[in-house]
Order: sequence, then C-alpha cells, then structure tokens
Amino acid sequence: MIKLLLFTFLLIQTVILHSQDIVKNKIDSFLANDSQVDISVLIYDPISMDTIYAKDIFNNLIPASNVKLYTVAAALNILGDKDYLYTKVYSDDDIFSDSIINGNLFIKGFGDAQFTDKNLRQLVDDIYESGIRQIDGNIFADETYFDKVYTRDDWIVDERANVKLPPISGLSLNRNQIVVKFFTNGQVGNSPSYEIEPSGDFYNATINAKITSSRSVPRINFKTSGENITVQISGGIQKRRNPYSYFVNPDSPAVFIANLFRYMLQKKGISIKGKAYAGRTPSSVIEIASFQNSLMDLVDRVNKKSDNYLAENLFKIIGAEFSGKEGNSFYATQAVISILEHYDIFYKGIDIVDGSGISRFNRVSTASIVSLLEYVYLDIANFDFYFNSLAIAGEDGTLQDRFYQTSAYKNFRGKTGSLNGVSSLSGYLTTKNNRDLIVSIIMNFKSKGQNYYRGLQDKIITYLAENL
Repeated sequence: MIKLLLFTFLLIQTVILHSQDIVKNKIDSFLANDSQVDISVLIYDPISMDTIYAKDIFNNLIPASNVKLYTVAAALNILGDKDYLYTKVYSDDDIFSDSIINGNLFIKGFGDAQFTDKNLRQLVDDIYESGIRQIDGNIFADETYFDKVYTRDDWIVDERANVKLPPISGLSLNRNQIVVKFFTNGQVGNSPSYEIEPSGDFYNATINAKITSSRSVPRINFKTSGENITVQISGGIQKRRNPYSYFVNPDSPAVFIANLFRYMLQKKGISIKGKAYAGRTPSSVIEIASFQNSLMDLVDRVNKKSDNYLAENLFKIIGAEFSGKEGNSFYATQAVISILEHYDIFYKGIDIVDGSGISRFNRVSTASIVSLLEYVYLDIANFDFYFNSLAIAGEDGTLQDRFYQTSAYKNFRGKTGSLNGVSSLSGYLTTKNNRDLIVSIIMNFKSKGQNYYRGLQDKIITYLAENL
C-alpha cells in the first residue's frame, strides 16, 4: 500500500513537471525573438504554491502604472475602516440661532479629488437650509491635509517624466482644473469672447488675444496674489464655428476655492462681510456641513481606469493617515514599505517614488508584484474590493479592447502599465480548467513599440487561460 501511494505521488509529480516544461517551452518560444529586451515574467499558482513560469523575476524594472497595485493595496490596508472621503465646513462661532455667524467660515478638504463645483453648491445649499443668512468674518479654504508640494516634479528629485498633472492638494475642486471657453466665430483680427468655468465675479481677467485664420494656441496665465486672482489671455486663437475650451490650473487651489465658495454663498443670498483666503482651520470649531464621495469609487478609478491624478491623491491620503500629520510623498512611501515589511511581501531592491507609476525612477520586480498579489489574494477582508477594482479582460477599463474572443475574456482581472519604452501587465487569471493563477509581466524596450509587447502579453495570458 505504501509503495502504491509513493508511486502515485511520484507519477503526479512527474506529470506536473512535464506540464510545467511544456508551459516553459511555449512561453520561451513567444519571447525567443526578444532576448536583448529587459523582460521579467512570473506566473504563480497561489493554491498549490507552484511557480508555473519564471524569467528574471528579481530584475527591478520600470513598472509604469503597475505601481498603482501597491498604492491601492496600501490604501485598502490603511483606510480599511473608511467608506468615504470628506470635504467639511466649520465655523468658529457656535451660536446660529440669530442666523448670523459672528466669526469665520472654514472649508477643509480631506483628499477628495472627485469633489466638484456641483458638490460645493450642495454645501452652500445645506448652509442656507440651516438658516444662516450672514457671515461677519472671512471665508477660509484649508488644504493642509496635504503638504503644499503640488507637483510631482517638486517632490521627485530630477524627475523627467513628461506626463503633467494638475496640482495635488488636500482641498481640490474639478480636479483643480479651470475651463476657459472661447467663441471664435467672429472676424479675424478681433478679440474672441470667452467664458470661465466655474463662473464667478472674482476673476480679474484681461484678453489681448486675437482670432486668427491659421492654427494657433492661446497663452493663458492664471496667477494668484494674496486673495486676488488674475487671468491673462494672449496670443492667437483660430477661427472656428463652434466654441472650444482650454484647461488651466490654479497656482493656489485653496485661494481659488475660497473665492468660489464666497461667491456661491453670496449668490445664494448669504451676505459676507469678510474676504476669501487660504488658511488653517483652528481646533476650536464646530462642523456645520459636510459632503462625501465614495472611497471605493476612487479606488476603482485608480486601478480600472488607471487614473494618474486620483492615484497621486490617494498616495498622499495614505501618507496623511499613516503619519497622522500631513499627506506627503515621504510619508506615503514609508506607509507602502511598512506594509510590505509587516506582511512579509517581497520588496528587495524596489523603489516607489509616486502613487501613479508615471515616474521612471520607480523600480519593481515581478517577484515583488506577485508576492503583493498573493498577499491580497489571501486577504479575506479586502480581496473582493481589490479584485473588483481591476480591469476586466475584454470588458472594461484599460483592458476593454484586449482578450476579446479568447479564453481570457472576462477571466483575467489586471492592471496595465504604459510609458515610452515600458509595457506591463499584472493580475489574476482563472483558466479554462478553473485554476487561479497570478501573472506579472514587465517589459522595458527600445524598439518595436507598445502594440508589439502588448501582443506578447496577450499571447502568454491567452495560452495560460486555454491550456492550464
């Protein structure tokens, strides 16, 4: 009987090894023409704990947006008890029975990068419905939940990434973008008419631009000085039948939002004696209004749609909650590394410098990504949230146009990554035989282009889906 069991075990092991040899040879054949390219691949079965395929798995490469896998995992771990992100309004006066705030009003953001002018208007409506009709003090906008380092170029030394994002601030509105809409169906040589959205009476705008017959781009300078906001428009704007828009970013999001908040309150019928400023909310205040957006909706957009702006905001939220001080890149990086250490996730030699993966200074290995995804796979509390935030092959997000009419269709959930010379793909695959696999592929290249290397990734995952 013992001999029979031993024979059966050895036979099974021989079959497994033979099967893995077949997989290895097949994937090697897919990659045979790219031996000079930095390619790292790890395919792992988290149930049997078998490594199905491995190639240069400890080589730390530029991962592009696969960094978001770390950002979201850290967020779910650190923010696990939070369902919402808030923007709140406070007052330093605690008596409203006379419909007057004998003091100041403070609006403070807590990292909700999906907060919009429509949401701000809802706060104004709530304040009005509470019976407040007069504010004797000033309006302050508080962005101190994050540091005041608005751009990645300022927190990453020698950053050379060519992807620019709007300011990353603790209090934001409309993704910190202001729309200037031009109407250029007038005569060539005349100044175009324009609108600024969100609208307000606080813009000190001047226009020296002219309508042109040839293609041209206007120069829009948005400048904050104290509580004053100046918009200067110059250059040429091509004549067109329909209006078209340009986006500009406020150099001081807090001052802009304070002015817009003040304008909306006044338009609603609340008189304000003071002005609008950026400022810190004091400790002795009471909350009078609040707006919330779903944290899970933000997480979903970060992974599924690979939203870089939301990823960098989430990165700083992680830093703020981890440190209990402020959201900045240093605390965010420390938070991610501390989680990797605490849960024994492999991270030797990796560097994570942002939350989106835009920076080329990020370096990770497929060994680290698979170790991270294995940890999440076994995390009962957070796996469903994480899994559902990933793009579905052939169905949505950044995988909407891939794997259609293959065995991987709807059976692979993954995170893509793309930069010049970088293509990555990592996630969870359920094969035709209902086997769960964790897959990570990173490719750093100098020729042939994105479509070629995405094609290799698709070949590998489709083969696994159909044959294992």
